[in-house]
Amino acid sequence: MNFTGLDIRLRLAYPPISNYDFTFVRTEKIVQQLLAESMLYIIVQRPLMTFENVIIFEDELTFEIHKQSCTEVLMCKMPIRQTSLFDDISADLTMEIGWHDKERDPSKLPWTEVDGLKFFQNGDFSSWLTPERFIYHWLTDKLVADVKGNYLPFITYDVHYVGKATNQPIWRRLDGHNTLQKILSIVTPQGRALPTHELCLLLFDVSDVVSVGSFIPDDPDNTLRTFPTKSTIALDAEKLLVQTLQPEFNDPSKRFPGYPISTDGLSPYNFGHIVYQVRDELRLKTAACTILGAINSEQADIFHIENNGPVKITRQTN
Repeated sequence: MNFTGLDIRLRLAYPPISNYDFTFVRTEKIVQQLLAESMLYIIVQRPLMTFENVIIFEDELTFEIHKQSCTEVLMCKMPIRQTSLFDDISADLTMEIGWHDKERDPSKLPWTEVDGLKFFQNGDFSSWLTPERFIYHWLTDKLVADVKGNYLPFITYDVHYVGKATNQPIWRRLDGHNTLQKILSIVTPQGRALPTHELCLLLFDVSDVVSVGSFIPDDPDNTLRTFPTKSTIALDAEKLLVQTLQPEFNDPSKRFPGYPISTDGLSPYNFGHIVYQVRDELRLKTAACTILGAINSEQADIFHIENNGPVKITRQTN
């Protein structure tokens, strides 16, 4: 089989997570399993999001999601007894309210400025939600919930840096990451929170690749008979995103002006066409441009490369 084209869908391997939260979960085995195939990451910033007016009534949880410096509000309610939160919904279920401010009094109702929710089953930890985790799981139909309001501001991120982790696990790559530490030290807060709570990590998987193939017996150079590795695809995707977004903290001398031509990306395979899309609900912004990602292929921006020529972008309007 000769592969003549690739359709590459970049999807999150893990829900968007703040730098602060990642420092706690990065060593957990289940998180490392979920991130085992992730080789591409983006360091982004958004104002802090919180759960507001959190109320439990019988088996239903109601709350609002607020974002600092944003007037939009999401009105949410969800059943607590659902399998996305618990293995056994008939068990003894409890919930814990979490704040970054350890001095908050949980006896004051309704709960406000809540940073996270932890769920326990028969006293054992079961799952957790932050506003971003809730939105991600709701949008991907992993969580049963009723949400009213414009969610677009809550999936919009300012991009600072695009990187790859092809030679080591991504959680190790981000341990003591020099550029991340630089961003933490000099970035201006967009709201009232510390930068470690505003900076987020978007961790992508490049596994969702559809190949277009044909049998070409007269291929003397054997150029199309191998399929690129995941690391090669990740290296190519990094170049595409850096060249397109021109992130502030990517070295200006290393923004791949010659892309798609490279020695370690996809250009040596001489595909007739390559298509990229970000297939999660994301708005990735820099001064150079905004990339629209979407679960629905018809709503996501399309990056198209023909015969190693210049990247052509079909912009969506949503």
